[in-house]
Amino acid sequence: MRINAHRTMSTTTRLLSLFVLLLACTTHAANLNVTTTRGDRGGPECSLRDALTAANTDAPSGGCPAGTGADTIYLPTGSTITLEGRETQDIGAGDVVGTPVLSTDITIEGQGSVIQRNPTSSTCTATVPGPDSDFRLFIVRPPAVPLGQLGSSNTVTLRGLSLLWGCADDGNGGAILNEGAHLQLDQVSLQYNQARDGAAISSMTDAGLTGSLTVTHSSFLDNRFSSVFAGGIVTDQPTTILDSSFVRNGNDVSPGALGGALALVATDAAIVRTRFDDNNAGSAGGAIYATNGGSISVTECDFNHNLATAGGAIRASLVALEIIDTTFASNQGTPALGIGGVGGALAADDNAVVTIRRSLFNGNSAGSGGGGAIFNAANTTIYNSSFVGNKVIENSATTGGAIATIDTLGGSSPRTDISHSTFVGNGAVTHDGMSFYTSVSGDLKIANSIVSDAIGAAPSGYDHCAGSGSLIAFGGNLSSDASCSGFTLPNTPASLLALADNGGKTQTIALRADSVAIDAATCRNSSGLSITADQRYLSRPQDILNRGDGLADCDLGAFEFSSNPTLSVSKSGSGGGRVTATGIDCGVDCVESYTPSSNIVLTAIPNGESSVASWGGCSSVSSDQLTCTVEDFSFASTVYVVFESTTEPSSADIQVSLTGFPLNADAGNPISGTETCINTGPDEALWVHCDISGAADIDTVCVPDSPAATLASGASIVCSIDTDMPAVGDLELTASTSQALADPEHDNDTDVVTILPTTPPVVIENDMQAGLFGLPINANVGALISGQARCRNNGPDAAEQAVCLITGLPAGVAPTCTPSLPANLAASTMVTCDFSFPMPGSGNTTLTASTSANGHDAIINNNGATQTISLNNPPAMADMEVRFVEGTASARPGDTVHLHVLCGNQGPNIAINATCQFVGPPPGTNIVCLPGDTVASLAANASISCDLDFVMPTSGNDISISVTATSTTADPALGNETAQVLIASSPLPPEVELQAEVRDFPSFAEPGDTIAGTLHCVNNGPDPAVSVNCTPLGLPADSIVHCDQNLPVSSLAAGSRIVCAVSFSMPTHDVVLGVRVQGSGVEQILGNERDQFTITGLNLPTALFANGFE
Repeated sequence: MRINAHRTMSTTTRLLSLFVLLLACTTHAANLNVTTTRGDRGGPECSLRDALTAANTDAPSGGCPAGTGADTIYLPTGSTITLEGRETQDIGAGDVVGTPVLSTDITIEGQGSVIQRNPTSSTCTATVPGPDSDFRLFIVRPPAVPLGQLGSSNTVTLRGLSLLWGCADDGNGGAILNEGAHLQLDQVSLQYNQARDGAAISSMTDAGLTGSLTVTHSSFLDNRFSSVFAGGIVTDQPTTILDSSFVRNGNDVSPGALGGALALVATDAAIVRTRFDDNNAGSAGGAIYATNGGSISVTECDFNHNLATAGGAIRASLVALEIIDTTFASNQGTPALGIGGVGGALAADDNAVVTIRRSLFNGNSAGSGGGGAIFNAANTTIYNSSFVGNKVIENSATTGGAIATIDTLGGSSPRTDISHSTFVGNGAVTHDGMSFYTSVSGDLKIANSIVSDAIGAAPSGYDHCAGSGSLIAFGGNLSSDASCSGFTLPNTPASLLALADNGGKTQTIALRADSVAIDAATCRNSSGLSITADQRYLSRPQDILNRGDGLADCDLGAFEFSSNPTLSVSKSGSGGGRVTATGIDCGVDCVESYTPSSNIVLTAIPNGESSVASWGGCSSVSSDQLTCTVEDFSFASTVYVVFESTTEPSSADIQVSLTGFPLNADAGNPISGTETCINTGPDEALWVHCDISGAADIDTVCVPDSPAATLASGASIVCSIDTDMPAVGDLELTASTSQALADPEHDNDTDVVTILPTTPPVVIENDMQAGLFGLPINANVGALISGQARCRNNGPDAAEQAVCLITGLPAGVAPTCTPSLPANLAASTMVTCDFSFPMPGSGNTTLTASTSANGHDAIINNNGATQTISLNNPPAMADMEVRFVEGTASARPGDTVHLHVLCGNQGPNIAINATCQFVGPPPGTNIVCLPGDTVASLAANASISCDLDFVMPTSGNDISISVTATSTTADPALGNETAQVLIASSPLPPEVELQAEVRDFPSFAEPGDTIAGTLHCVNNGPDPAVSVNCTPLGLPADSIVHCDQNLPVSSLAAGSRIVCAVSFSMPTHDVVLGVRVQGSGVEQILGNERDQFTITGLNLPTALFANGFE
């Protein structure tokens, strides 16, 4: 698959444009107010289920009025809706969900509410799937359309709510299953959901409709998946994620798990200002797994403590990945199942194209597979980035404490291209390659960078650069040892400061004023393109030394030294405005350097409907809040200003609640629960604290952290609380909240939970009895069967959560139970469940009624009842089925394709005049069926076996073949008698013949002679070669190389060549030089991709010999 890594509009721009467009699409609509927290339907009040039905059908439902067009459903503020029983209306076969399918344009305004599956009703166990535990919260899909018509995707928006305990133990999407709609989540918290794939959300293309997924200001916490993809989200639809968090999502079960928080499959995605903490995946991508095409952008994000075997934070395969202004800290590629962990932060492979700008990799680690920060088996380009303290923590010859460039994980000829970056304190346990390891077919290009031991540490004795691949240095480079060939400043201390916030989006390693790295670099990367700013956005060059050579020189590494400290301005709040000072107009330019000990006055200019709410980082603020003074400014720092809207006074009602705590516990037992501080609006809250007290030792982990600088209306701080039950007495925990704005309601600022010491449980005695009534003993085919199941509580105590189940009913038949299930039954009361269905023709029908309830059942042998209805004179039946048992999904023009098909009779009787019919084989197809394509009498469990052979057309068109099995005997199970296969036509790969040539060099020369010649990289055809590189080998250090084309050449036509002119001064020894050509395409003749030539030195001072090259 070819990945287009260069597009006219960036992934972030396109997806954010889609996000804005979706938010702008509104039509005339109805508002539906949910008036009850009941989780079922019916009755005089408007429940959530009835509101969704009214919105879908534009008709009244229960106590809800009719919807109109695109509807908005408002939930009671701060309520909890526990869904009881599975939905039976408006859902498809096999769907298991607690609400009607959302099939029209619907917005749910949660207003701080919770929607949940009852976590105590059953256990969600994907390893033991079953109907008792399957219970999604929502299914979203476009409306059905008549056959032959083209459908369109609907838009569903969820805002200001929490989704808890959803379960799809045998499917995808524990909380939400999206099948082709435009799904938008804003200020939504998804917690404790579970599924095989996509524990919180599965958003996948369905029925040819590609929807989209947009997530803003939302959190994904403790969602678990058990199969392959994603604890948070799995999606193949265009995806945008803004200002959100993914914490402790992942898979503890499957060693093949991919993407602990997020799995992106063949789609574009933009991820901005989002945190990924403590996520895990057994195989690859502890936080994110991206594969099978698409462009992914990750901007201003943080990845902390994520874990996987390959790519502790991210695994990228066959995608274009761009990482900007992002921090990776303490992520780990850990060993599993005998596989050495690789890529503590990032593993890239299988022709992925990765670009990294202005980012920090700090303290990441990998196992014996190598690449403490990055394992690159693809093409990776790095600009203005810092790598600090990354390590390979296992004993292995494959190292690369910072970066390993290795041709494994499905990659070939990997390339790492580094410019203006800083590598400090990276290491390997016992081998060379503390910073870089490059395998034999890998290329490492590095320009204007710093490679140093840890600050203040003695040299380890191991080399920074190791491996047998090529290392090509451009411009100036500094290393604290001499292992990196071509560096202009080997064995040189860099004179660096510690990692710190020096302004910008990420922390950086600053240069000391005496560092030799200052003005020691060119201002171009290894491809000759200009570098105009450093990792902090400070402009390059500062040209501190001003050498007088007429050139403006840049500094080595990611940090451009300025003799003056830099001041940054950060704006936030619901309003807007500019901040100005000498050299600053923020607006646009928010960073400036000032001479030490300056007094800087910043002026805030609010927009027309805004005011200045507060400043931070100032020495003093004027009484009108419009100016901030920073006195004696001598160190890099940031000033914060909050602009708030003046359309109405800002206020925010913060409501605190404690949930999930037990009612009682034994002394010393661990106690866990959740504290939630939610902003119910109307405005964004500032500096929100979410606190708890009442025990001597309380462990609290809050997402986002408390205090939160800002908390949007509808958003929450969710804190996991862990403590222990005291040895004596009750445990009383008090939750409290506070903020910087006015709070219109203080009664909800605290919540108290009391946990009592354990007392002996009260045993509830009941006797549940099930029976079947009104059923005939036998019936003809099609006769209407009506009956009733009765589940009675014989007492003596009440039966809570009683259920009455009927098995054996034909597909699609659902009983109507009174009262609804589960029910609380007093002694001597019952549940009645009525049902009816036409008698099937496939044989006898056996029905079983069973019942259970909470409590102790005194008599268990009456919990079930079974009755069989015999079929009178059943007609002959033969279930015809088509199966493709051998074939291929794709073939190239001219290839011979073989298909093997079975047209079988699954019984139970003989099939008369059975046939196997074909539609769509290309002309000339040879079809051989045994015992023939028509069989007069085909026994049960016998098949017609057909082999098809044809040549794939040269037209390049796909081939679609349909097979139908028929007979004149009645078929009891329609739907499996036809099958279709599509053989995709694969394009022929280009044929190329790449040849390297050394020309025009003299055979003999004396020391000091000027040597000139040319290196040629030729494509002898017949097709163009892609991504062609022409690499000189063995040239002396003073060589000057000029190629007639920029390398690599994206496409080299057949018969064309790359010519590189080379000149150098003859050294005091023989010179063995050469050239290597590399590119993409099918090589017809191998072995001529390298060429070499020896220049023999004359009149040498001593007998010196060339070492040659690999």
